[in-house]
Amino acid sequence: MAASYAFSWRERLGLCAAALSTLVVQLDWLAVNLALPQIAHDFSQSATNLQWVLTAFMLAFGGLLPIAGRFTDAYGRRRMTIYGMGVFMVSSGICAAAPNVAWLVIGRALQGAGGAFVVPGSVAMIAGVFEGRRKNIGMGFVMGASGAGAALGPFIGGLLAEFDWRYVFLINLPIGLIAIPLIYWCVRPSYDPVAAALKSPWLSAGAVVLGFVGITLAVDRGSTWGWASSLTLLCAGGGALLLVVFALNESKGSHPLHDRSFYADRVVQLLTATGALSVIGYAILSTFSVIYLQEDQGLLPLTAGCIFLALSIPDAASSYVAGKVAASAYRYVYLCAAMGLAAFGILLVTWAESLGLYVVAFMLCGLGIGLTGGLTNVLTQHRVSPEKAGAAVSLSLAAKMLASAIALALAATGLETLNGGVPGAVSNTGALEAILRATALMMGLGFLLLVPRATRAVRVSVSHDGAPRD
Repeated sequence: MAASYAFSWRERLGLCAAALSTLVVQLDWLAVNLALPQIAHDFSQSATNLQWVLTAFMLAFGGLLPIAGRFTDAYGRRRMTIYGMGVFMVSSGICAAAPNVAWLVIGRALQGAGGAFVVPGSVAMIAGVFEGRRKNIGMGFVMGASGAGAALGPFIGGLLAEFDWRYVFLINLPIGLIAIPLIYWCVRPSYDPVAAALKSPWLSAGAVVLGFVGITLAVDRGSTWGWASSLTLLCAGGGALLLVVFALNESKGSHPLHDRSFYADRVVQLLTATGALSVIGYAILSTFSVIYLQEDQGLLPLTAGCIFLALSIPDAASSYVAGKVAASAYRYVYLCAAMGLAAFGILLVTWAESLGLYVVAFMLCGLGIGLTGGLTNVLTQHRVSPEKAGAAVSLSLAAKMLASAIALALAATGLETLNGGVPGAVSNTGALEAILRATALMMGLGFLLLVPRATRAVRVSVSHDGAPRD
């Protein structure tokens, strides 16, 4: 007799389609980093001027995640995932055919918008049609594919950039053409009638997205426009005002994005801040290390992609291990140690005088950043009831992505400022190292924030039976 958790061939194809959908989004996000020097060369731009190619994706993805999760539940998980994949494919075509940087940034923003519906939709449509152990197995398979995309993204990006950076985007098209029909034919439709009855929180969603866009613009263009110019002040002030509107609506409005008790939880605040630091560390390290390896060391994209496996594979593996570590009474000790390891690894990158030591430093960074990101996600889930798990994940991930977008813009501006201008910034090793050391310091501050929680965990485990406590 077949086990009760066995899948039919049609269900397996549906799982593969959902896995392909999440894989292609993660793959594209991380593969583009390796192509930046080639894109800069083709468009006669400095690589530091192309940070919007990354930032546009993160702003759109992070900003739309909370409302995308609500729409996915309300209007149909299968339907919204297919729509998201459609947008992602069209925007990938725009990126591949982009005649200039402006069109590439537009395409990347649309990719982020499509990805914001694909990632929660792929997981939600599996969770909505399976139960019990089959549900756990299915979700594990889909999330495993996401981790694989994260691990292989830099390598595949480097491989494709050897031929033409446009292939980094074109590879998404055949994957989408396979995934969309399979989702339609093999996944049963599902939706949440409670979510469908709620009014969509357009005010909060619009305020948070446009608020972060305004601040990011001010940070990125301030040195060009002038920090005291009316345009810089307008973007910064307008962005800040919109974020205040978001905060007021979430605290007092009738249609907040999420339960207000979630915002007030101090542990959730700590976990979200720590998780954001891990994503910021990964974004800055991966972006500026790509520039250093290709522009300063003269490595080919494929060689740089191979070196990046030392970062991405430990990152994906430790994210998986986080699920088991989270059950330990010492989970906050592990989290604190992971943040410290990430800070040391980034610092070691700036000291590395050989590619061998660079690889070792990358491995330490991957282990620390991956475990930090994985643990913060899992421990956040422990703080909310099961029916609010999806909302918690979307809000937490949105905060991390939006914070990373601003940090990346600030890092690019800082690099150009330290160099005294845009020309030559990508080859200014001293300025690159200064940015990475500042990132390591920021991760170190995250370590210090976690020390009291880790110390308390040790005291509790010694004085009690060692059962997990928050």
